[in-house]
Order: sequence, then C-alpha cells, then structure tokens
Amino acid sequence: MCLLSLDYTAHEYFERNRESLVPNAPVDITATCITYLSFDVFCTGCRENYKERLSLGKDNPFLNYASSHWGDHAREQQETIKGLVLPFLQDDSKVAFAGQFLMALYSHNQMNYSGMHLSSYFGLEKIVDYQLENGAIADVRSSDNRSPLSIAAENGREAIVRLLLARDDLDVNSKNSHHRTPLSFAAQHGHEAVVKLLLARNNVDINSMDVDGRTPLSFAAQYGYEEVVKLLLARDDVCVNSVDLDGRTPLSLATQYGREAVVKLLLSREHVDINSIDSDCRTPLSFAIQYWREEVVKLLLTRDDLVVNCKDSDGQTPLFSAAENGRATLVKLLISRDDLDVNWKDSYGRTPLSLASQNGHKAVAELLLTRDGVDVNSMDPYGWTPLVFAARNGREAVVRLLLARDDTDADSKDLYGCTPLSFAAEYGHDAVVKLLLERDDVDADSKDFDGETPLLRAAENGHEAVVILLLAHMESASNQLPIQA
Repeated sequence: MCLLSLDYTAHEYFERNRESLVPNAPVDITATCITYLSFDVFCTGCRENYKERLSLGKDNPFLNYASSHWGDHAREQQETIKGLVLPFLQDDSKVAFAGQFLMALYSHNQMNYSGMHLSSYFGLEKIVDYQLENGAIADVRSSDNRSPLSIAAENGREAIVRLLLARDDLDVNSKNSHHRTPLSFAAQHGHEAVVKLLLARNNVDINSMDVDGRTPLSFAAQYGYEEVVKLLLARDDVCVNSVDLDGRTPLSLATQYGREAVVKLLLSREHVDINSIDSDCRTPLSFAIQYWREEVVKLLLTRDDLVVNCKDSDGQTPLFSAAENGRATLVKLLISRDDLDVNWKDSYGRTPLSLASQNGHKAVAELLLTRDGVDVNSMDPYGWTPLVFAARNGREAVVRLLLARDDTDADSKDLYGCTPLSFAAEYGHDAVVKLLLERDDVDADSKDFDGETPLLRAAENGHEAVVILLLAHMESASNQLPIQA
C-alpha cells in the first residue's frame, strides 16, 4: 500500500510539474517516434503481409507505441513540430507503413493511408491546414475508400471536420468499401458535435445505408447515444423505420441492447412501427424479452398498438422466451395484458406452461397458472402435457405445483401409451415417482403400447430406488385388496 501510494504521489508530481521539469517532452517524444517509424527496415518489403507485420511488432516493441501515439504527442505542439511532421507525412512509404501498422489490429488488408488520413486520425488540425495549403488532396481515398473526413468523423475530431467541411472539393457522403459514410461513423461512436456539423450540410444523406442496410440512426440507437438520436430525429427527412438486411429497425436494435432512453425517444415518434418484424419474425418486444430488458418491456407494454401475441419463425410469442428462460418478472408483466394468449402453441405444439415445466421454472409456472382459462393439460403432437415435461425432467417442485390442481390429469397417456409415472420411472426421478404414487388416480402398473410398465422401465435402466418405491407401493396396494371368500 505504501509503495502504491508513493508511486501515485510521484505520478501526480510529474504530471503537475511536467512543463517545468520536461518542457520539450511532447516535441522530443514526437521526434523520437517519427525517427523510429522512418527506419528503412520498417518501410520496405514487409508492410503488405499481415503476419510479417505482427512478427515485426513482436520483435520491435516500441513500434506499436510509436505508430499509435506519435500524433497524440504532436497534437500538443503542432506549430513547433511541423518542420519534422510535414516531411514525414509527405513520404508515401513511411506514411503507408505507419498507417498500416496503426490499423494492424483492425484489418488484415492493405489500407494505403495518406498523410491527410493520419493527421485527420490524430486530430492535428494545424497540420491538416498546412497540408491543404501545400496542395494535399482533401478528399483523398485509402484502399478501402476512406476519406480524411470519414476518419476524422469516426474519431470525433471536431476541428478537422469543421476545417474539411469548409471546402468545396470533398464529398460529405463519401462511402468506404462497406458503404459507411462520415455521418454513419460519427453516429456509431456518439460524436454529437461532429454529427451536428455534418447535419448542418444541406446535402448530407441522413438515411444512407451501409452494406448491411444500417443507417446512422440504426447505429446511434444500437449503441445508445441519446443525444445523437435526438439530433437525427429532429430532421423531418429521417427514416425512423429504416430496415436493415436482417429486417431490424432502429427500435428493434435499441430494444435488443436495452437502450431505454433511446426507446423512449423512438416511441415518441408518431409513425414508429412498434410491431416491425425482422427476418425471423421477431418484433421489438421479442428482443426486449429475449435479452431480459425489463424497463424496455415496461415501455413497450404501455402502447395500445402493441401486438403482444406476435409469433416468430418458430411460432413462439414473446411469452415463450420469458417462460422457457425463467424470467418471472417479465412473465408477470406480460400476463398483466388481457389480450395475452397464455395457451398459444408453438410450431412444436408446446405452450409456455410446457416450457416452464420442462425447465423447472416454478415461479413462472405459478404465474401462468393464475391466468383464468390456462390449459394445464395441453398436449403437444406426442401427447405430452406440462406434467409429462416436468416429470420426465425430474422437476419435483413443478410436479408438486401441477398435482395441486384439481384439473390436472395425473395419469394422461401420450401417443405411445406412456404416463407421467412411466417417464419419471424410466429416468430415475424417485422424488417425482413418490409424488405421483401418492395420487389415487395414478395407475402404478399401467402398460404402454409395448406392454412396458413403470416398474419394467425403472428396472431396465437400473434405477434401484424407483424399483423399491414401485414394489412397495404394489405390495401396499395388494394388502388393501378385499379377501375373496
């Protein structure tokens, strides 16, 4: 603790007195980094091969720091350092390598960044101004068609963006190889000031789509940037229900990622489609339930136009996901809706109660059973009821809950003549077997269509405890039979 305290105190001291102790530190470090990046061994023959770049980085640990941070130090003393920085940025081979190594963690491909790209990336607005005065191309493109404006927008370099937008010779809607525009990048990263600058341009495409069909609003909604969403929604021409290649709208994305504030904003729009479906027929409510976004679910349920029984590609409503995964709080919210269909069957003939029973979610099963009209004996195509699902999987608490109902068929037979007791015995769930044997309406010696009894199933699978329970029950039952004269 003392050493850590001493180290932090020393750090504070040097930070506070940096200018007096090492007044030329930014200049000196920038010079060191640029000199290092200018070594011939780094600039010839290896930058086009991704594996060689990684190997080069391992063999030269300072290379990563130099390429990633020279601009951070240069930013503090741009006027002083321009005599060193500008020649470096005019050398295509050095810049290409420095840019490629800078992006080594993000791309295997050759980027071919220019000096304008690098100065825009680091936010060196005075250097950019010098470059433009000396004939640099404002809208120069990299191999993946990124412009300096695109790079500056992505990294929130407001001063660079303002400088570039003042020119007439660049495309404000330039698209990279994935069709991402500067506005798209700025929105994705929540750069409010940059978004504001871009939206001030009359010719900016607010609804531009990338190769996946995502718009700037899609990105801002997904990542939860409330202020950016506000700026975009303030435009009359924004498409609030834009659909990407997966069929997802900004609202779908906001609900999936639990962006409550953004959901509120989107729901305030008169024409927002609250029931939009994606390629798997999932709605915003489906996503909110699936990803357990309770507060978002509450917001959606306040809408009268919400379709609560929407079905996905498996025929399941949002209630299924909540029930199957044991989300009792979400089930409670859903069953508060009078229009909820608690007995809906999915493509496999299962109800929400079936899934809750199968997975042993007692709290969810209790909630579902409070609904009037719930079908406690609903059957799938194989004749399996919620009790069969619970018994087969050894869900003792749920079995007890279902057996407490007067309307539960404790001895139902499936498509092959098997009963809940048959399954409990076969899988060795002795506690469930005991519960079922306590019922007068359960036939302990029932035979399926192959002539197998619960006792035979238990014996075949080596479940000794179950065999003992069944034999004891049969002996007790035979002792209670009236003696024939």
